[in-house]
Amino acid sequence: MFVNNTSPYAAADYDSNIERTIPYYSFFYQQTLDLVAAIGQDRFQWLDCGCGTGTMAEMALERFPDAEFTLCDPSAEMVGLAKQKLSGEKRILAYRVLGTENLHDENRFDVATAIQSHHYFREDERVKATQNVYRALKEGGMYIFFENTAPATQKGKEIVMKRWAQYQREHGKTEAEIETYLSRYGKNYFPIPLAAHLHNLKQCGFKTVEPFWLSVMQAGFYAIR
Repeated sequence: MFVNNTSPYAAADYDSNIERTIPYYSFFYQQTLDLVAAIGQDRFQWLDCGCGTGTMAEMALERFPDAEFTLCDPSAEMVGLAKQKLSGEKRILAYRVLGTENLHDENRFDVATAIQSHHYFREDERVKATQNVYRALKEGGMYIFFENTAPATQKGKEIVMKRWAQYQREHGKTEAEIETYLSRYGKNYFPIPLAAHLHNLKQCGFKTVEPFWLSVMQAGFYAIR
């Protein structure tokens, strides 16, 4: 069973568990695809960091028939599952067992995505990953990501954690499971304020930096090189 610092779940159970854990998770993929469509390109190179089991790539392949993809994930088991799911798809140019903090591509991609895959980084790791994505993009390339965000106040944190717990409760999680996940805050995943995400992107050189989604404790951002 694969369980490491990038996910508390077995790889084979990831898709079903993440939907029961993070509110509106499936919408993150749809919002990402809608944003990519707004770029208005037909042919482009797409880098998916933390591709998981390949679910978003599967959706993107259908929506963007002329796009080509490179899929990365630090888990060999996740990459293996993505290969099974997308078997025979020639527009997947590469599957890489690789974390974004170790990415070394330069000026190759038009789009880069990271959906709930970087919030396990501490500050220096997060900055390095963002710098690596910036270098990997072509001029004008777009980076889209979703991450946990830290509430601005202690009261805000208390409220958001209650909401998060209730969502998991309504989706069949036990009280022990809920407590285990919520207790990982600041220990296994490290939320930062929305403003800190924007600052990080600007410091790494992105010219256009925008939040475009906010729900409970998750936020979506895009940035253009």
